[in-house]
Amino acid sequence: MFKSFCPAHCNISENEIPSPQFMQLIALSATIGNIELLSQWFHASLYRTSFRPVPLVEYIQAGNSIYDKMGRKIRDQVNNYSKTDPDNILALSFDAIRKNQQVLIFCPSRLSCQLTCQMLSETICKDISMTTQGDSLTARKVFIEKLLSTNPEIDPILQGSLLQGVAYHHAGE
Repeated sequence: MFKSFCPAHCNISENEIPSPQFMQLIALSATIGNIELLSQWFHASLYRTSFRPVPLVEYIQAGNSIYDKMGRKIRDQVNNYSKTDPDNILALSFDAIRKNQQVLIFCPSRLSCQLTCQMLSETICKDISMTTQGDSLTARKVFIEKLLSTNPEIDPILQGSLLQGVAYHHAGE
């Protein structure tokens, strides 16, 4: 059963993993596909909730049109950054930022996460000057200092983008 949880490249053998009765684990994830199997293997209680502190509103972009999750067209979206952003991520993100909303972008790879984050933070710096002024900037600088004190090897792309209020997280490769 261990092999179904550990990727081939993790270089850990089954003999190196302690028996589940000697482990204590609290895991939070929205992306584990075989959670029932994992909880059985750990002899663990499984708790699920659909609580969200911020409502999740899903939209679909096809071309320059935005649709709700039922497929109804909501609006057309103008892409002012078509040469540098063919996926229209900037225009969609700026639309949400101007409405004081949050944006969560799913990327297909680690590199894509980093490049998207860098593109957003560099463009925000140029186009939305309010993100680097006043208390927000001070709070971000303090946050970065604290982060660097715990992890001096923080990725430079992440460090630079945090100042603009943009961050990324990826699961690896």
